[in-house]
Amino acid sequence: VPSRGGTGGFRSGSQAYLPGLVYSDLHGWRMQILETLVHETAHNHLYVAEATGPMIDPEHTERYYSPLRHEPRPLSGILLACHALAYICAAIRDASQSGCIDHESSAATLLDLQTRMDVAEATLLEQERHMTAWGRHFFDQTREVCAYGRAAA
Repeated sequence: VPSRGGTGGFRSGSQAYLPGLVYSDLHGWRMQILETLVHETAHNHLYVAEATGPMIDPEHTERYYSPLRHEPRPLSGILLACHALAYICAAIRDASQSGCIDHESSAATLLDLQTRMDVAEATLLEQERHMTAWGRHFFDQTREVCAYGRAAA
């Protein structure tokens, strides 16, 4: 759903209770729109997967550094970030290779996003004992996308 551009910057979102729906401003530049749509779509993918069962032990309440937020987040938030970053990196890599976005202008953005993804992935690897079997399976699949998004474009 396209949002109306406002003065508060670029906005986007998705809701777990509305699977498949994302909203986003569309007044940004091409890579920003791509990044936002992939980010929110990845969130939808995780929300649907979570409907199968919890991915993180519900008793685990510790908070961790987040590569996407200023405040510490629960481990589920780190998984959400890692999953979104993996797909964003993969999409930017593909878009750059296909010529849809300029490779030179996307390189710095991609490197920053890959670094953030690596931080989230490392936290999840260190705390994997707090994941359910379903969460570990989902994280293993996410790590495959991380590896693809990390590969040289």
